[in-house]
Amino acid sequence: MSAILTFALPCWIINTALNLIPLSTWLRKCDRPLDQGWIARDTHRLLGTSTTIAGGLIAVTLGAGLGVVAHNTLRGLLLGLLVYGGHALNSWLKRRLHLQDGAYFPGDHISSILLACLVFVSLSIITPYQALIALLLTACIHPLGCYAAYRLKIRKRFL
Repeated sequence: MSAILTFALPCWIINTALNLIPLSTWLRKCDRPLDQGWIARDTHRLLGTSTTIAGGLIAVTLGAGLGVVAHNTLRGLLLGLLVYGGHALNSWLKRRLHLQDGAYFPGDHISSILLACLVFVSLSIITPYQALIALLLTACIHPLGCYAAYRLKIRKRFL
């Protein structure tokens, strides 16, 4: 169980930190959409407004910082990139399904950790069983975190 939490907890911390961007004046200044407003062939934004440069910087920096604490900076950096990559992939999918930014999508709860699970399993850093448990834990815990953030007025929507 400790190996699962050692993998999942940093993912959760990185994903949670992305919700704190509106609380920082400095981060809001560089909170520009990663897709720079680019419109895809389906006439919808490539990623939308919730996948931002500031979010990418937070994910990578926090991932590297958590990696330093765990004595593996490169792995932490990779984890930050993958968590944010999962977030971006989810945003791309939502735009293709014509969902608005912030709209609920059943994969929302695991998107931030899914890409990291796939890559870490393929690199034999975690086992498929550990990845499955991490995904299930995320699917259970993430909605509770969303609800807490909603009650604290950090999030606009419950899910």
